[in-house]
Amino acid sequence: MHLLDAKELNVGTRVITVSGDRTGTVRALDVASNICAILFDGDKTATHGCNPSEFKILKNPSLRLTGMPPQKTVPRGSL
Repeated sequence: MHLLDAKELNVGTRVITVSGDRTGTVRALDVASNICAILFDGDKTATHGCNPSEFKILKNPSLRLTGMPPQKTVPRGSL
């Protein structure tokens, strides 16, 4: 697996955790220290000190794994 470093990221880049269970947006970068702050979908605060190698760049930025469902969707069993 290709490991990311901070030079490959930009503020606003959509990323997904290597485990695939969380998506987020890069909010801040320190390229010299190879760390970044990620704002995860559904969270209100950025997680600081993230290691870029824990993430992959999300190829389909509209993919939603967490957070609010798309509009016009209804919960199962509510029909």
